[in-house]
This record gives sequence, structure tokens and C-alpha cells, in this order.
Amino acid sequence: MTSVGLFRRAVEAASADLVAVLTPVNFVSSCSVLVDGGAYTVDWGDGTKVGYADGVTASAVPTANITVESDNAPTRFKISTNTITGVDVQQSGTLTSLFNSFTSMTNMTSFAISDTSLVATFQIAFTGCTGLTSFPLIDTSSATTISAAWSGCTGLTSFPLIDTSLVAAFNAAWSGCTGLTAFPLIDTSAGTNIQSAWSGCTGLTAFPLINTSLAASTVGAWKECSGLTAFPLIDTSANANFNETWKGCTALTTIPALDLSAGTTFSQTFDGCTGLTSLPALATENGTGFFAMFKNCTSLVTISALDTTANTSGLSADMFTNNSSMTSPNTSTRASLASSSGYDFN
Repeated sequence: MTSVGLFRRAVEAASADLVAVLTPVNFVSSCSVLVDGGAYTVDWGDGTKVGYADGVTASAVPTANITVESDNAPTRFKISTNTITGVDVQQSGTLTSLFNSFTSMTNMTSFAISDTSLVATFQIAFTGCTGLTSFPLIDTSSATTISAAWSGCTGLTSFPLIDTSLVAAFNAAWSGCTGLTAFPLIDTSAGTNIQSAWSGCTGLTAFPLINTSLAASTVGAWKECSGLTAFPLIDTSANANFNETWKGCTALTTIPALDLSAGTTFSQTFDGCTGLTSLPALATENGTGFFAMFKNCTSLVTISALDTTANTSGLSADMFTNNSSMTSPNTSTRASLASSSGYDFN
């Protein structure tokens, strides 16, 4: 190609709303991409731009790196096959959604994107991208949901301090990120749903004091975080559902005096926390269900206070199953606490 031709192509790319350069795994496997919100072209490696309509999946076997372009203000870009190792989105300023954009791309080892300032949803964007060992500091200032965005990214060992100031839905965002050994103090002040957000992050040994003042549910939030040795005094004053919140956190020896007063359901809250030796006074006076709350807490000796008198559902079976070390409350008091009428132990 002449220098004039190269210059013209560079100018065209620079003025496009979307430019993505993809590195294929090989040149025998078919690759598929999709652009929503506007017509687009794909150069499958031979220098020829093939046109595709808005929302139509493009598929072909590439002969070199793939270039996807659109100057029609597209809103979403998606790769539909696990046949790409590198993603470099060089122009992306009109994108508003990365929903399911790179899901289960286990062969992807590098990722870059120039502009995500308008993207509101990152839901399941990178779920199952096990080949990523790091993630760039992208612009998430418009994001309102990051549900399961990096779920199952087992290769990540760290995570950047992204802007999550508008995010309400954090559910399962980093669940199963077993390689994470630390987590930044992100802004969770708008978060109402943090269910399973860090469940299965077995490499975490500590957790920051995040703002959970609006969180209405922490179901499974730190479930199976077996490496956690301590937990901060987060604000749980608005939380009604504590089901499985710390289930399987085997390294925790105690928790701080959290505000549980708004809690109504406590099923399996501490189930399997084999390292717990003591718990502070638990304000559970509004709790209506306590199924297996302390089951398999084999080292737990004392609970300072506990109130199950609002247990109208009768869901307290196995509340104290396999608690052989417990001395306070004693055996008879534990039976009263787990009864259908409940008991106020303080």
C-alpha cells in the first residue's frame, strides 16, 4: 500500500466511532463479532472491509489480525467466539453497554479499551476470562451495574481502583476470582446489591472498610472467602438479608459488633466458619429465620447475646448443629433459641 493509502486509512480509523483490533488464536478457526447501534465493517486480515448491518453477527476465518470499524455511533461491541487472544479497542467513545461483550473468552490474555466513559452496564462483560492476569484502569464513571462483570476471572491477582461511585448492582462482580490477594477501597456508597460480590475469593486475606450503608442484602457476599483472617466493621444497618454472608470463611476467628438490627433472615450466615471462636452480641431481634446459622462452627465457644423471639417462620433447624465446643449459650439455651417460639439470650 502507498504512503498516501496508509495515511488515508489512518485518518479513517482515527475518525471512526469504533475501531477494534483483534488478535486471533490461529488462522483456521472461525471468529465472530457483533456491533449494535450501527452498521459496521470487518477486515478479516486481507485489507478488504466487509460491511455488516446493525445487530448482525459477522463470522469468518481470519488471515491476519481482525479490524472492526464503525462510524455510525455504535452502542455495543461483542466478540462471540473464544478464538481471540488479544483485544485492543482503539476507538470506543459512543459505547454505552458492554453487556456480555467478552464473556468466557478464556484465550484472551490481553485487553485494552480507549474510552468507556459512557458505558452504563458492564454486566457479565468479562465473566470467565480466566486468561487475564491483570486488568486496566478503565473509565467506569457512568457505570450503574457491574453484575458478574469479572466473575470467574481466576487469573487476576490484583484489581485497579476503578470509579464505582454510581454503581448500585455489585452482585457477583468478582465472585470466584480466586487469584486476588488484595482488593482496593472502591466507592460502594451507591451500592444496594452486593450479593455474592466477592464469594469464592479464596486468596483474599483481608478486606477494606467499604461503604455498605445502602446495601439491602449481603447474601453470599463473602461466602467461601476461606483466606479472610479478619473482617472490618462495615455499615450493615440497612441490610435485611444475611443469608450465607460469611459461609465457609474458615479462617475468621471472630467478627466485629456489626449492626444486624434490620436483619430478618440469617440462614447459614456463619455455616462452616470452623475458625470462629467467639462472636459479639448479635442484634437479631427482627430475625424470622435462622436455618443453620452457626452450623459446623466447630471451634465456636461463646456468643455474647442472641435474640430469636421474632422467629415466626420456624426456620431454625440445624441452627447449632455440630457446635461441640460451644459453652455459652449452653445446650438447653441453644435448644430454646432454635425453637419455634425463640428465646432472648443476653
